[in-house]
Amino acid sequence: MKASGHAFCIAVATVFALSANASAQVNGLWISDASSFTTVIGVPPQFGVTSIDNLNEGETGQLNLFLGAESDSIHAARGVEVNIGGGNITNGFTADSGSEVNITGGRVGSPIEINAGSLVNMRGGNINYGAIPDITGFGGFTQGVLNISGGLATDLEASPGGQVNISGGTIAGTLTAQSGSTVNIDGGSFRVGLRAESGSVINISGGNLGPEFIANDRSEVTISGGRFGSFKAGDDSIVNIIGSDFMLDGVALDSLVAGEALAISERDNSILSGLFADGSEFDFELSTTLRDLDSDGFSSSALLSVMLVDDVDLSVDEVCSALATGTADMEFDINGDGMVDTSDLNSFIQAEQSLLGDLDFDGTVAFADFLILSSNFGNTDAAHSNGDLNCDGEAAFADFLLLSDVFGQSFSAEAAAVPEPNASLLLLATVTLLAAQRRRRRALAAVCVAA
Repeated sequence: MKASGHAFCIAVATVFALSANASAQVNGLWISDASSFTTVIGVPPQFGVTSIDNLNEGETGQLNLFLGAESDSIHAARGVEVNIGGGNITNGFTADSGSEVNITGGRVGSPIEINAGSLVNMRGGNINYGAIPDITGFGGFTQGVLNISGGLATDLEASPGGQVNISGGTIAGTLTAQSGSTVNIDGGSFRVGLRAESGSVINISGGNLGPEFIANDRSEVTISGGRFGSFKAGDDSIVNIIGSDFMLDGVALDSLVAGEALAISERDNSILSGLFADGSEFDFELSTTLRDLDSDGFSSSALLSVMLVDDVDLSVDEVCSALATGTADMEFDINGDGMVDTSDLNSFIQAEQSLLGDLDFDGTVAFADFLILSSNFGNTDAAHSNGDLNCDGEAAFADFLLLSDVFGQSFSAEAAAVPEPNASLLLLATVTLLAAQRRRRRALAAVCVAA
């Protein structure tokens, strides 16, 4: 349904969206192309809207909030995309099944409900200042998913059926994984720590996990990377450590066979040390005392094991190609978690003392990497080394977005909180990439919306 009144136009660059649609950058926010929606609300200067109502069957809607917008709360119904690039959402949002929420700026309060079948992508901004989001899942539906690659979040809670994937950004409070939830971490920084409750699963392949990690009774944690403060494992919890150079009280565990788990039953303050699969050093004190804040503790009934990662001479392009073809060949299970997925690519890159987007492997994501991507832009048979960062076989805007997330960053063995991209360099690189795209098709379009 088209609103009456005058029309105004905004010139935008056509880029890749977080969904499958084309997208544009408006007021610093990446949004899907408005022409792909039946209803669009919130293109500047329309501020203060809170929902898109009365969508008919098969219709879709887009709700955009930019700098200066003020709303009490947001409701994302089925078929609705909400883009938050600025402003202040005082009382959070609800994302229903079939909706998508993209956050690149602004402040979002609480409560936050991410229901089954919905998707929330956070690349910037500040969410949940003062309360706990509910990543909710219901039987018979696809679980709600929260992806965090940037920005600042305070306390987070993954409820049963929920999934939280963290590759960047800062968690200022505690992340709690409730029974039946899954948390995957391969980057980012935690200021307080994490709690794995009974029945939850946490997989860690990178990041700074903060001063305290607690794996409560009957939780399961698999670690192939990252840096930890203290680590505590409760009764009947499962802790799997994947890496190399394992030692117990300074004595090498030479009997290990790659790919086979070895149970560690020793306690009495023994020291288990080694290298995670991403190359990070670790040492855990196997004390049975779990109360000391700054000390490690492992219950005598905790199931602790180590697994030697295969030492295979692979290239990043071979790993990426394996992901693109969906291989089940465990040769490419770099972190030894029994699956071949993007976490193996991240583990491989981290072990090379690099980071995703560092195409020339010099340790820094810089303009030279953008030049590599731009020179191969549009190549539908691309390798990782010439711009296919997401391993889909093509150097496209999806890869540009991944690279832009870490632009200006350098590899750090300390896995410290990542800095924001250098705005001036990012702008220059964007112009270069758009110039490459113009050689193939015109990249600027006038988006006109009736107001």
